[in-house]
Amino acid sequence: MGLGAVSLTSPRLRAAARQWDVVIIGAGLSGLRTALDLESQGLSVKVLEARNHVGGRLYTLDDVPGAPEAGGNVIGGFYARVQDTVTRLGERVAFHLNGKYVTADEWPDYRNNPFPTSLRAKMPWNFTLAALAPDNPLKDLDDRLLPAAHRYDEPLADTLKRAGISDAAIKLGVGENQVYGRSPTGVSTLHLYQLLT
Repeated sequence: MGLGAVSLTSPRLRAAARQWDVVIIGAGLSGLRTALDLESQGLSVKVLEARNHVGGRLYTLDDVPGAPEAGGNVIGGFYARVQDTVTRLGERVAFHLNGKYVTADEWPDYRNNPFPTSLRAKMPWNFTLAALAPDNPLKDLDDRLLPAAHRYDEPLADTLKRAGISDAAIKLGVGENQVYGRSPTGVSTLHLYQLLT
């Protein structure tokens, strides 16, 4: 308590406090978005970040082979505010593939896009559900409990191969962007059909 009282009376801190209307701790997505919103309302904002990069948990380890993600790695369709902010700032969302950053607008025509023609525009993290959706046999959520549905309780890789999906597409769209299970052979097609219902 005494330290807090002393720090609040420090002339340096009092002078610094007058420079900004708001000080935000952390330059993650929430901190940066808050700063933009407050600045748009005419407030003077200072963002403090302990690390040497912004973005918080959205962080790619570019110095590690394969450039793995160190945290959140998807800005999908449910992140409309983030996508809007990226667009307003004149930036583009990209992902790392085979040593190159690929943007969403480049992806459909990207030469290393292994997806079939009908799915080439789907981002890798949207591939699995998009590939399964047209043939989903479940009409109601409880259909998964019917004996006839048990035949779909098979490895996702098997279902996709039978549909003519290449190993390269399965590896990228499922193996490297797996949300459920640990591999294309470790997640049930029935489970994913259920998610689509």
